[in-house]
Amino acid sequence: MRSSLATAILQAWEDASDATPGERGLILLGLAAPGAPPRARANFAVGARDLALLDLYARLFGERAAAQADCPHCAAAIEIDVPFASIRACAPSERPEKFALELAGRQIVFRLPNAGDLAALARETARDAADPDAPARMAGRLARRCVLAVEPAGPDAATISDDEAGAVETALASAMAEADPQAEINLALECPACGRTSGAPFDIVEFLWLRLDAHARRLLYDVHRLARAYGWSEDSILALSPRRRRHYLELMGA
Repeated sequence: MRSSLATAILQAWEDASDATPGERGLILLGLAAPGAPPRARANFAVGARDLALLDLYARLFGERAAAQADCPHCAAAIEIDVPFASIRACAPSERPEKFALELAGRQIVFRLPNAGDLAALARETARDAADPDAPARMAGRLARRCVLAVEPAGPDAATISDDEAGAVETALASAMAEADPQAEINLALECPACGRTSGAPFDIVEFLWLRLDAHARRLLYDVHRLARAYGWSEDSILALSPRRRRHYLELMGA
């Protein structure tokens, strides 16, 4: 690992340690797409963000991830090895910026949720932590952020009533999932205890964060040991290649 990447990983780890999941996804996207400006990263569609994070995980830790879930039928632990090739959705070469949904005689024009939306919603939900219904309202908040227009325009036609809100949110969620399949990946699980099958969502932000957190802590521990032994600075130690760092650590234990 080059020193610049090691330094970037430690900075991302520090920035993301106390972040919400949505904010964490945006921070990790900075590692996955360092050449993209912050505004451009915030505008990554959720599926594009997740695909970039899958590629980052693969570069750092390999093309497979170990997953574990509890069987919803018998509560037994299910372990599964997830090959990323099986969960990479085919992204269109060109994706429109706007989509339209016909519902109740009106056309709802919307855009896809992006990484910035999830970060902002996570911040709003964190501020409303005392409200137990805040997480359940996230779908409605997301829909309001992504709806661009309701046509035909008019005082009544352009208004979505409270009675209609649930149906609109459900229809939008389905249309968004169809337009951006990488944004919602579900794993098929078979329980070895009861033999029944179930599904579980795959959250690349959580999987990547767990591995990155462990990796960063090991890297800091190595820096700590080498600094104590040789008096080198963190920058000097991170400038060493991983092979040379490991060799110095082996010499210390010889």
